[in-house]
Amino acid sequence: MSAETTVTDSAKKARLYTLKLLTHRDRTERDLRLKLKDALYSDEDIEQAVNYVKDFGYLDDTRYAFNYIRMSSGRLGRTQLKQKLSEKGVASENIEEAFRQASEEGFIDENTEYELIEKLLRKKHMDLGAIDKADRDKLYASFYRKGFAVADVEKVLRSFLT
Repeated sequence: MSAETTVTDSAKKARLYTLKLLTHRDRTERDLRLKLKDALYSDEDIEQAVNYVKDFGYLDDTRYAFNYIRMSSGRLGRTQLKQKLSEKGVASENIEEAFRQASEEGFIDENTEYELIEKLLRKKHMDLGAIDKADRDKLYASFYRKGFAVADVEKVLRSFLT
């Protein structure tokens, strides 16, 4: 008896729905599981469907994280990227692997954060020499909220303020 003959009709429907969801956009495993749960599939059908698409390489959280980093690294810092990916249910080891791949492929490097802070700072068209302490604190806070490291922000802003 082959494995295919033991798959129930509901499991087949769950597989088809899973494939349909993945044709629209890449998803995390957690997101896919939630969508299947919302569609009222059983835990067993969900497990089979997720394993099915994983076996074919259609579901890969590291690939998802890599693509997210590649697309978002021009506007978010490393900390914010990690936080957003964690919120999407990507495991920390997948996030770290995705950052390693992004670094190897030249999408990010140690200068990326500095360059991005400088780029965002230039977009603000501010005369940094003329801003008061309250505005400077707001400026620092805006970069921290975007996920940039304190040391990186301070280094770039110091270079602009001198």
